[in-house]
Amino acid sequence: MNPRTAFEHIYPDVPPKAEKPRTIGVIGAGPAGVITAVTAACPQADLTVQRELLEKVSLRLTAATKALNSLTELVEQVDAMEDVKEMALAYHDQIVPAMAALRKPVDEMELLVDKSIWPVPTYGDLMFEV
Repeated sequence: MNPRTAFEHIYPDVPPKAEKPRTIGVIGAGPAGVITAVTAACPQADLTVQRELLEKVSLRLTAATKALNSLTELVEQVDAMEDVKEMALAYHDQIVPAMAALRKPVDEMELLVDKSIWPVPTYGDLMFEV
């Protein structure tokens, strides 16, 4: 856990050098973990690429979360319909496009995140491992 999280406006981007060397452990191999590890090992390193990757993942994660919330609300509304034909049309006209809207940022993130930490089945998994 990073004790500076949410206090970036107070603390410098690169913490001051320790008076005596310390051993640290970085948990997580995602973009944030890599940024932390590289900063600890080499404070003067250029982390532009890692920060850009983290921003790309973060933007897509935000879009996926919004799309998931919209889909969840929509499914609740459609499932409450009593007319079966109306429900089927709503699934076709509303749910399927909402699912596609969720899949878009997830598909984009799949190309940015290492498979070993990817929590969603890939298309390859679905096609060849199911």
